[in-house]
Amino acid sequence: MSQSSPAGVGHGPQSGLDPIPGAQHLRPDTAYLSPCESPTVTLPLAKLELLVGRNDPPQIKVDLDLSAYDKNTPPLISRHHALLQWVEGRLEVIDLGSRNGTFVDGERIQSSPPGKPSDPKALNIGTRLRFATTEFEVISRG
Repeated sequence: MSQSSPAGVGHGPQSGLDPIPGAQHLRPDTAYLSPCESPTVTLPLAKLELLVGRNDPPQIKVDLDLSAYDKNTPPLISRHHALLQWVEGRLEVIDLGSRNGTFVDGERIQSSPPGKPSDPKALNIGTRLRFATTEFEVISRG
């Protein structure tokens, strides 16, 4: 005699959470940011946490240096602009109180009070992620 369990219980961490059966999911080993201006370029998102910003001046180091993509003078991407992180299998972005903002699909993510880190915002394949005026798309390759 088989026993049934409630939906989403006992069938792995993603059971009951997959709104589109067979849809491709983001994973750290296959997730990338692709600059909208240069779609052939891909920036890997394999680390559990990635500090996004500018290595400017050289003593400031970030995991994902976007200096080459910010064509503005002065640059609009902050030195410590945002944090990309993997939490329970989800990719999230947190704005670190940047002056010119982080946008997910055109919507600015903000904190209260201003200048402090925002709440995390989940990202998916196809999400448009903009740091100030520099836009990227979240893609999966693999």
